[in-house]
Amino acid sequence: MPKAHPLFLEIAAALRALACKEHTLSMGSYVGENGLTHAEEEMIEAKLGYDDLVYTLRNGKITFGELWGDVMRYTVEAISDGVHACFIVEFSGEQRWIEIVTAFRGKE
Repeated sequence: MPKAHPLFLEIAAALRALACKEHTLSMGSYVGENGLTHAEEEMIEAKLGYDDLVYTLRNGKITFGELWGDVMRYTVEAISDGVHACFIVEFSGEQRWIEIVTAFRGKE
């Protein structure tokens, strides 16, 4: 698993703290014809569950960040039950929300 990016250590701490609070998680606003958001579809395809998501957000490392339009997106990774889980997220500590953009499995 890649190491945490040193520039994102404080941001990762803020994300972990926010992930431990209730009612902060969103799977995105776009819902496809099947009734699922893009993030939910990607989680199913990668065989990642909600427990993998929560574990990764509460314990993971930010390994990459990039500006997407006017919002920062971060790649958060962790090993959850032997699975290298990766999620790309946007979040705001001030407004108290985390949005899951997509999910995938890392190289094992």
